[in-house]
Order: sequence, then C-alpha cells, then structure tokens
Amino acid sequence: MLRLITAVVFLITSLSMSAQPYSGCFTMNKQQICAGESVTFSDCSGSVVGILNTDNSSIIQLDASVPSNTHTYNTPGFYHPYQVVNDGVSGNSTSPTQTLTVVNNTSFPTFTLNNCAGNQVTVGITDNNYDNYNIAWGEGNTGTAFPLGSATHAYAATGSYTITVTGTFNSAACTSTPVSLTVTTLNALIAPVIQDLTVNTQSTTGSVTLRFFANASQQYQIEEQQGGAGYVNKASVNFQSGLQTLTFFNLGTSVDPFYYRIYTYDDCGTQPQYSDDIYSVVLSATPSTTQIDVSWIDYHSILADNFDHYDLYRNGVIIASGLTTVNPGTFTTSYTDLGVTENQTYTYQVVTYTNTGQVAYSAYLPVTAAITSTTSAKLEEKGFAPNPSADGVFKLDNSNTEFYDEISISTLEGKMIYHLSNVSDGNIIIDLSSAKPGMYIATLKNSKGVKVARLIK
Repeated sequence: MLRLITAVVFLITSLSMSAQPYSGCFTMNKQQICAGESVTFSDCSGSVVGILNTDNSSIIQLDASVPSNTHTYNTPGFYHPYQVVNDGVSGNSTSPTQTLTVVNNTSFPTFTLNNCAGNQVTVGITDNNYDNYNIAWGEGNTGTAFPLGSATHAYAATGSYTITVTGTFNSAACTSTPVSLTVTTLNALIAPVIQDLTVNTQSTTGSVTLRFFANASQQYQIEEQQGGAGYVNKASVNFQSGLQTLTFFNLGTSVDPFYYRIYTYDDCGTQPQYSDDIYSVVLSATPSTTQIDVSWIDYHSILADNFDHYDLYRNGVIIASGLTTVNPGTFTTSYTDLGVTENQTYTYQVVTYTNTGQVAYSAYLPVTAAITSTTSAKLEEKGFAPNPSADGVFKLDNSNTEFYDEISISTLEGKMIYHLSNVSDGNIIIDLSSAKPGMYIATLKNSKGVKVARLIK
C-alpha cells in the first residue's frame, strides 16, 4: 500500500529523474466477465511507476515492479480501465482505454412457441439480454438461437415435450436460469367440431352462445355471418383443450339469423381446416283463440347439405319431431299448434339438427292464445279509455267494484312491454306511446282471477 501511494504521488508531482521515456500499455485476460469475477491486468509499458484506473473508483498499481494485478467487478455494466505511467522525463503518459463488459445473468430468457403441422415447433426469442440462447428440445436434440431470432425443430413422433431455453454469453462463463415450456406437437390440423349454438335472447340486442371442442395443440378462429354479408372474424381461441363456451352479445337475433363456422390454423401457413357451419333460428308466432301458428327463418337453404331436421317444443315438451321437407327442395319452417286453450301462455322453441351432429337452439318464445271477440269487447268496455288510442295512452278505471292489483301488457307474440304490480285504487294511466302501432294484450289480475283485454294503438 505504501508503495502504491508513493507511486500515485510520484505520478502527480512528476518528479524528474533520468529514465527512458515510457508510454502507458496494459492487457486484460478477459473482455467479458460475470458479476463477482476478477480480471487480471498485465503491464506492457515497462514503466518504473504506473497505476491502473479500473473505472469504478479503484486504483491498483501496475508497472515494471508489479507487472500483474487483479481487480474484482461486482456490478454489471460497461467499464473503461486505463493506465497512467511516468517516465521521469516527459511526465505522465496515459494509455488508451479498453472496454470491459460485466454481464447481468439475472434476467430470464423470454420466448414463444409456434406449433405447426408435421410435428414442427419454432422457438422465437423475444429478448436480447444474452449473446446466444441454447435450446434443449426435450428428446435429446439441441439447438441455438440468436437474440430476437428463432429456431425450428421437427420431432420424429407426436407427443408432449418440454423445451428448455438457457441464455449464454460469448465469453463470460455464467448463464441464465433455464426456462422451460411444454408443448404438444401437432401431426396434422384437425377440423373443429361445433357442439351447439343457442340463441339466449331474441331481440335487437340479443345474445348467442357457441360451444365447440378444442385441441390443446391448435389455434382456432371463429367466424360469424348474418344476412349473407360474408363471414367476418369474431373471436379466437388458442391452445385450449376440451369444451369451449363463447357468448356473443348485442346481436340482432330477432332481425336475421346468424351462422358460424370455425377453422384451425398454424403459424406455418398449413391449409386451414374448417368446421361445418351452424346457424341460428328466428322464431315468431301468430295466436288465435283455437290455435297458434309458429314459424321460423334460418339459412337451411344455403346450407342444405348440412341440414337434417327440426324439432318443435312447447313448454319444454316436444310436440313435433323430424320436421324436414314438404317436398324435395322445400323445407318445413312452420307449424300450427291446435292444442291450445284461449288466454293461456305457451313457450315455444325450435331445435335444428345437422347431419353431422350439431344442434342449434332457438330462443324461448312466449305466446298467449287469443280470447274471443265477445269477451274482448266486454272487457274493453269495462275499463280502458280511449280504446283505440291514437297516442297510445290509455286510462284504466281501477275502481273498488273491479279492482285489479296487477297489470301487464304484451305483444301478440307474447313479449311483455309493460308491467305494474301493487296497483293503487283509482284511475291508472298506461303509457304505450313509445310502442309501435298495433294490437296489444292487457292481462288484468285480482283476487277473483285473470281477465284479458285488447288494446289498439
């Protein structure tokens, strides 16, 4: 230590002495090290007095009397050590700086796996923290990728393999912590299988639920079409297994049927494999006193090769099964239900079956059978005024002699548009001004029973 201090003082004061002029010169045994490693510096200046600045606030002696010295670097980064010597004649001489890299091996390698038909898997490196990335493919073979690069491997057999990636440096001996991911290889793309399509709500802002079976090694794109406008991408499902359930909202399910298909693809451009198409049903009904005429529209005419038959349910019980064709090329899309009772509400559903096992469920449609005109006339005379109403505002005389404690208004298709419970005594104003012009069914309930009236706007 005393000699180093003396050397530093000597260099700073540039004491004069008879000596051959020297120039700063040194070598390093490593240009890249791991944090915590040491570098050996060697003098090549031959100077009697010399010091080396390690570029991290440390000074070590390095000259003819101490021709080799070491220093430990604990913090990752770039360092620029240089040597200062004094020849005793010309004063201090500073060597050119050299660059030393202290690497950081604490970050984990990041990468993606792309699974392709033919049992091919591509590792894509997504960071540049290391000089190289060693890849162990999980069955004895190895490979290498560069920062932000990739490597592809073809497996001899379909199966699940654990791929391990380790970051390495060109010179430094330390490596990253290995990172592993498991992949199931794909021999060939398998066409998706749709299980069913359900219309949850039939309205201008309705929803549907689509279910299909997925393979953990495949990627899927779900496509949607309405009104023959062409398929558009709706959603994607990647590398999931088992039954997948997708619900789509804010759809005009009462306007026009929707139909869906799914295709599977890989990242290598293999020809996609498509599921069969499946389509929804828009259900409607016209009630009378003795029957309810149920009808529906869908895209069976476009997808005739895939269609098999319809079943019609009322209140959860099948009333017509195997509805197919009236004659070749003409499909049954209506049914007259004669088993109804006046003023009773029924719920209908149409279920569509394809010849490949797919099922499409319509929404549940409640429909109330009409009442006789004589009954309607008597009820209309007993309470609502005016009726018809030009602006859709009706007044009900809810007097003590005919007091109703619950009132509901429905369309002829059975859709409720107005409901009032715990009704007070006196005149009740029913505002249907926002409803479309037409006929509506008013259902009035009290302790004596239920009465029905027709309202015309």
